[in-house]
Amino acid sequence: MFDMGCMVGTCLLGFLQSRDGLMVTLGALFLAVVALLQLKRSDLSVRKKTAWIYTTFFSVLFPLVYFTLSVPCAGMLACQAKTVFKALPIALLGSIVLGYLVSPLLYRRMLKARELGDGEIAGMVSLYSSRLGMRQPKVLLVDDQKPVAFSTAGLQPTIFVSVGLLELLTKKEAEAVLLHELSHLKNSNQLFKFSSLLVKRLVPVFSFNEIRADLENEELKADRFAVQVQGTGRHLASAKKKFDAFHSFDRETRCGFS
Repeated sequence: MFDMGCMVGTCLLGFLQSRDGLMVTLGALFLAVVALLQLKRSDLSVRKKTAWIYTTFFSVLFPLVYFTLSVPCAGMLACQAKTVFKALPIALLGSIVLGYLVSPLLYRRMLKARELGDGEIAGMVSLYSSRLGMRQPKVLLVDDQKPVAFSTAGLQPTIFVSVGLLELLTKKEAEAVLLHELSHLKNSNQLFKFSSLLVKRLVPVFSFNEIRADLENEELKADRFAVQVQGTGRHLASAKKKFDAFHSFDRETRCGFS
């Protein structure tokens, strides 16, 4: 029986001592530092920051893949260890991509949501999606008395609204919330949120106060968009007050839209 830890350690040492291995490692480290520094800039758009986030992913995953496929490692690692180390980064990358793409389906199953028909809510979303020149998202109803609204992108952009939200808000207030979510989908905010969470998990030692500020700024932009379309901030403000009142009444429940 082989000592897997010893074999991996020996392989890693040989990898770093090789010219190609050292260059790949240093290059990836440099790229990661550049990407993380770019993420601290406040003047970059959300789309550009999302691109830098995935550059960070690449800089973390590429050396792992190169390490497992390099000649020194291939000769030194036993079959089982080599298979594990080859599968790990590929599985991680695949999980990231698949998780984002199928997130609407996962939420739909978890929340047991059903698609709304051709009612007022679906009509609003269809109308404003057309005006914005964007792909029309599905609108799914969640059987929950808590007022909740959120959106996911992926293969099929989707807006989730709860029964409680529709019962709590007036038509114009619900419209303001839907406009808020449409703004997020239009500006690819959901991809940025998803990516920010991933990079925070992959690089926990780095401070992401700037990204947190960006997320808050995108919420404000979505609010401003709803106000601009409706021509007043009264309905959005009223919806937020009702959310806050519900939250105060049921302190153990987190609710709201994002």
